[in-house]
Amino acid sequence: MLPTAKGQGGGGSNLFTPGKKKRINVVAVALNAFLPWAVFCGIFATLTFSFHYNHPALAWTVVAAGLLLTFLVGGLAWRAKKHPERDPSW
Repeated sequence: MLPTAKGQGGGGSNLFTPGKKKRINVVAVALNAFLPWAVFCGIFATLTFSFHYNHPALAWTVVAAGLLLTFLVGGLAWRAKKHPERDPSW
């Protein structure tokens, strides 16, 4: 059901009521926008530049850490989806 404007049979409060703003978690938005990009750039730089040839074991350790971070965040998202304990903050 779509929210209706006042005077069109909708009732009291709806999405377009003035003064009722939802707060956005700016830190979460920034992390979701920039953290994946930063992880990709870090891994790409590690495997592209001379660090990969001078320290191959450490370079692949960085790749493994990136994969571990990806699976950790995916697991946390799956757990949050499976057990909705509170409303999302967005």
